[in-house]
Amino acid sequence: MANAVAAGVTRGDLSEASPHLIEYWGQAGTWAAMTPAQQAALRSRIATVGRHFDALFAATWGPGLLARLKMPILLLRGASSSC
Repeated sequence: MANAVAAGVTRGDLSEASPHLIEYWGQAGTWAAMTPAQQAALRSRIATVGRHFDALFAATWGPGLLARLKMPILLLRGASSSC
């Protein structure tokens, strides 16, 4: 999914990139069920998705750094998921 989104963004084809993300987190047909306004809103933000994935996978937050946060946090970790 991340590669398909990145490829679409690189080509400047945001309409091709956006459904990959939505249907990864949702299910087949989710993109088609969205209103044109919802699709436009997602297309306007899709270019940042690759940078978000890169940042998340490169992050190395240790307990010391996390202890400095002054707000409640919830950390989730998993090796696989299924629907």
